[in-house]
Parts: sequence; C-alpha cells; structure tokens
Amino acid sequence: MSDYRNHPYYMKMTVDSLFQNGWQILKKNYGWLFFYSFIVMALLQLLTAPLLRAYFEDLTNLIENPESIGPMMGRITSLILATLLGYTLLSAFLTNFILNYDPGRPHLSLLGESITRFFIPLMVAGTLAGIIAAIGTVLGVFILIIGAVVAIIYFSTVFFPLSAIVVNERANPFDSLGRCFRLVHSDFWNTIGWVVLIMVIYLVLSLILGALTMIPSAGSFFDIMSNPEDVIKSAEGLMSAVNNPLMLLLNSITSAILFPVFPVFGMLIYLHLKHGEDEKADHTNLMEHLSK
Repeated sequence: MSDYRNHPYYMKMTVDSLFQNGWQILKKNYGWLFFYSFIVMALLQLLTAPLLRAYFEDLTNLIENPESIGPMMGRITSLILATLLGYTLLSAFLTNFILNYDPGRPHLSLLGESITRFFIPLMVAGTLAGIIAAIGTVLGVFILIIGAVVAIIYFSTVFFPLSAIVVNERANPFDSLGRCFRLVHSDFWNTIGWVVLIMVIYLVLSLILGALTMIPSAGSFFDIMSNPEDVIKSAEGLMSAVNNPLMLLLNSITSAILFPVFPVFGMLIYLHLKHGEDEKADHTNLMEHLSK
C-alpha cells in the first residue's frame, strides 16, 4: 500500500500495545477473518480427505505390498501441495484485507488483487523460507536438540512478517526474504520475544481446541490406542475417525478460529518494524541535510 504511513497501526509498539492493537483488529474484523478462514479450511478438508483416506489405505497395504510406496509418496506430495496453495491464498488475502481494507471496496476486489499480485510471490517466498528453515533445523540437530529448537525459533521469527512484506512492498520472492532478515534484525530481541509469546499462546489454544474437537471421536481413539499391535485395524479406525463429516467440520472450525492470529500479528509486527526503519532513515536524511 502506498500510504502505509497513514495506517492506524503504523507506530512503535510495546508488548502491551502490540496485543491491545491485535485485540482491536480481531474484535473489529473477526467475523470476516473467521468466515474466510473457515471457507478455505473447509475446502481443504474436503479436497484432502480422499487423499488422506487413500494414504491410510496405502499405509495398511505397505507391509504386504512395499511397491505401494510410490503412489503413497505421490499422495503425500499432493496433500502438501494442496495445503500450501490453500494456506498461501488465505494468508495473502487476509493480510491484504487487514492492510488495505476500505469499507467501500468490495471483498472480491481484494481477493482478485491477492490472487493476481500476491499469491505467486508469496507462495514462492514461503516455499523458499520453508526450505531455508528446514535446512537450518537439520543443521541445528548437529548441535543436539537445543540447536534445532533455536533454529526453529529463529526462522519462525525472521519469516513471521513475510506475508505483510510481500503485500505491502510488492517485492519479488528473493527480495522479500532478504527484507525479512534486514527488517527483523533491526529490532531482533523485541521481535523474537513477541513471536515466541504469540506461538506459545497459539499452541496452548490449539491444544485446548484440539482436545474439545476430539471429544466426539474419543471412543474411536481409545479403541485404536487399546489395540496398537493391530496395525491394520488401527489405521482403518484412524482413517474412519479422520474422515468423519463431523470431524471434518470441527477441524475446519478449529483451524479457522486460530488462523487469523498469524496475518494480524504479522502485519502489526511489520508496521512496528517499518516505523522504526523509517524513523532511522528520516533521522539520517535530516542529519545529512543539516550537514550540507
């Protein structure tokens, strides 16, 4: 957005103001954020359920037919690709919605812009970021588990504002990745503290909602756990539970409830960092002007 400096949340923030601003955005826009998140999550559940069911079938046949690993890997790839496409589209749209929303502008216009301008750059940048994070995590394993944990926290922090950078600065994927490193390192310790806190809260809420979601299928789950030695029966039971229409609906709702956290706080952290960067640049330009 060309006028990002006029955005109401373009400011220097503390941890208190960050969460207060996040709450204000969620309170004001949560209905739409949840609605669009639910639509995408439900579509993903419907599209991936057959692939997941076929994957479990391949898994049960793998012991007797090792050659089925080929189709199984293909289905895993399809699952990953479908998830990547869905989450990328949703991230681009919700970030664009939060940054550039105008009450007089139709949501379809924002969606069209998100697809044509931001979807592919964000997908490429997100894929590259995932590869970089995965390599860093694997290398971190050589410094024992703590190295992998540090790598995960570091790259999660660095790439947290990626979507906001792609949408606001409209940079190509490689420049967007570079901007993530430069921008986050301009206020690294505050940013890493905020991201860790956000992730902890997210994980706690995910566990609570996940436990509530499992209540309708608790009986099936305990049946599976009571017969872990029967691989085929366990896989079939798990497959049945995962593909239950009620479970698909509850999983979609659970995912949609929490997903808006990422674009909202990613945008807020980005605007905080951009404000600090602009302040430094303005101060430098002023000093240069005065010295002439």
